[in-house]
Amino acid sequence: MRKTILPYISIAAAAVLMASLSAYLTDSDTAANNFRIGTNTIEAKEEFTTPAIGEITAKTPRVENTGKVNCYVRAFIFLSDHRVAEYIDYYTNGLKGIRGTGWAEWEDGYYYYTPVLAPGEETTPLFTGIQLLEELPEELTDVSIDVYFESAQAEGARDTWEAFEQIAGQEG
Repeated sequence: MRKTILPYISIAAAAVLMASLSAYLTDSDTAANNFRIGTNTIEAKEEFTTPAIGEITAKTPRVENTGKVNCYVRAFIFLSDHRVAEYIDYYTNGLKGIRGTGWAEWEDGYYYYTPVLAPGEETTPLFTGIQLLEELPEELTDVSIDVYFESAQAEGARDTWEAFEQIAGQEG
């Protein structure tokens, strides 16, 4: 009798083992990982009047946050010929100098907009006018004055400087 039960026990044990192995190998679980991608985009805006030498003319460089996340902004004034810098005065609301509300000049040559810029909001103008001085040499009269803007996502940074340092990899 012992010989007749042994094959049945072996078959039953194999069946249990196969069922357990099959359950182990086919078991699965899913988890939803929901996230949204934040879009950090800006659009430069400006009213500009062609400058006349000696006159203060309108130039109002600013930025609108057209993205979906809060951001910080910085600006850099790029002259097509660096020699013209000594012959240009910038004005803000009638006062000489770059004095745009919320803007701060930093040692790297950039002007940083210190408030967080929410989606749909616009910075104040970096300045509101320029004056080409009468001493401007003739060979420098065909110059372009461009304002270059950059933005960095605000989340994860304490302030505008840290946000841009993180992008540059200068801070962890």
